[in-house]
Amino acid sequence: MVSVATIRRTSASPLAIGVLLFTASCGGGDGSTPTPTPTNRAPVFTSATTASVIENSTGTAYTPAATDADNDTVTITISGGADAAAFTMTGGTLAFASPPNFDRPTDMNTDNSYDVTLAATDGKGGTAALNLSIKISNDHEGVNLTRVASGFGTDAVIAPRTRTSGLLIVSQDGTVRTVEAVTGAIGNAGNVFSSGETGRVLAVTYSNGYGVAMLDIAGRGVIVRSVLLPDSPQQYTVEQTLAAPSTSSPRGAFFVGGDGFVFAALGDPAGDLAQEAGSGYGKFFRIQVDPYCGASLFTYCVGAERFGDGVHAPAGGGGFQGLSFLLDRGTDQQEEISYFNQNARPIDFGWPYREGTYERVANPPPAIIGPSLTYSHGDGFFAGKGLTGGALYTGSIASLANKVLVTDEGGKIFAFPASFLSDGVLHRANEMENRTADFAPTTGAIGRPIAVIRDYAGRLFILDGDGELYGAS
Repeated sequence: MVSVATIRRTSASPLAIGVLLFTASCGGGDGSTPTPTPTNRAPVFTSATTASVIENSTGTAYTPAATDADNDTVTITISGGADAAAFTMTGGTLAFASPPNFDRPTDMNTDNSYDVTLAATDGKGGTAALNLSIKISNDHEGVNLTRVASGFGTDAVIAPRTRTSGLLIVSQDGTVRTVEAVTGAIGNAGNVFSSGETGRVLAVTYSNGYGVAMLDIAGRGVIVRSVLLPDSPQQYTVEQTLAAPSTSSPRGAFFVGGDGFVFAALGDPAGDLAQEAGSGYGKFFRIQVDPYCGASLFTYCVGAERFGDGVHAPAGGGGFQGLSFLLDRGTDQQEEISYFNQNARPIDFGWPYREGTYERVANPPPAIIGPSLTYSHGDGFFAGKGLTGGALYTGSIASLANKVLVTDEGGKIFAFPASFLSDGVLHRANEMENRTADFAPTTGAIGRPIAVIRDYAGRLFILDGDGELYGAS
C-alpha cells in the first residue's frame, strides 16, 4: 500500500496552515480488515411468569432465573408492578414483605393475585423484564365444616340452649325442633303458632328453661311467645306484645347481652316509626322469662322492657367485656356493628337519620351510639348484601378465637377481632377477614348463611338459608 502526502497552502494568511492529506491506494495483498466491536446481547428470563403460594407462608415465594448469551453476570431486581411494595428481593429470591393472608388480601385488586415486575440487567446496558403474578391459595386454618342436619326449610331461625347441649330451630311454618349438637338427632317439639294463626317467625332464643319466639302474626302484630320444650317447667305458653300490626315485614333478632340478659331488637324498614315513642318498631327491648311470676311456683311470665330506639333491620348481637353489641343491616349503603353500654340512657342507634356513618338526611341530630365497624353494600371482597347473623367465638379453633363472626346475605362470612368493638376506633371493611373460603363444607354448600351461633359447649354452627345446618370443628 502506498501513502501519498500532499501539502496544500491557503493564501488567506502568511501563516498559512498546511493540511496534510493522506491518500491511500490499494495495492498488493498485505492489508488487514479491522475486527468489528461485538454487539451486547440482553439477558433472557427462563423462570415462569406465574407462581402459587399458600397463605401465611414465610420465606421464598419465587426464585427468578435468567441467562445471558455473553456469559455476563446477571443481576435481578424488583423494577415495578402494581404490587411491588408487597415484596422484597434478598439473595436472588423473591419473598413477601409480610406473610400473605388469603382472607385479607392487600394486592391492588384484592383478588389474591399479586403482580410484580422483575428486571434482569447484565451491567452493559442489556435488560429484560418479567411480569410475574403470584396467586395466594387458601388454608382453612383449622376450620372443618360438616353438615349436621337438614330439612328445616327456607329462612328457619336458630338458637343454642343455654343450660344444656343442644340447639333449638323453628321453621317458618312454626315447627319447633331440637337438634342434638354432636349426633344431629332431631326431635319435634310442637309449633309456635296457635290454631288459625299465620305469620312469620322472626327469631328464637332460650331462657330459664323455655324457648322464646318472636312472631309477626297477621292481624295481631309482633309478639314474643314462650316455646314449650319437653323439659320446660310449665307446659303452657305466655306472651307479650312488642308492636301493633304492620305490613312492613320487619326483621327481628334476639341475643344475650353483656349483662347476661336476653335482648330483642325489632326493625323498622321504612324508618317512619324508629324514633316514634308510641311504636314498638325500630326499638330495642330487654326480655325476661320470670319462672316465678307472682311469687308462685306454678306460674311464669314473659316481660319486655323497651328502652332503645333507632333500629333498622337487626341481625343479631352479643356481649363482650360486660357491654353489648348489635348488628344492624343497612339498605344500600352500609352494614354496621355497634358496641354500647346496655345500662346507659338514652340508647339510640341512629336510624333513619344514619346508616352506619352515612347520613341519610341533611343535618341529622348528633349520634348517640356510633358504629364500631362498617362495611359497604356491594360485590367487592369486603362488601356484602346485608347482615344476617353474628356471634362472638371463644372456642377451640385458634384462627377464630376471640373474633366476632358475621354472616351476610351475599354468601360471605366475615371475621374481625372482638377488640375492634371496644377500642373506640371506627374500623373499616378492609380490616376484617373474609373467611368464606374457610367455611366451605366437606359436603353440601353454603349459599346464603343466615345465622352463626356458638352452643353451650363452645361448638360453632352455621344455618344456611335453605335449611341446612353445619357444624365446625
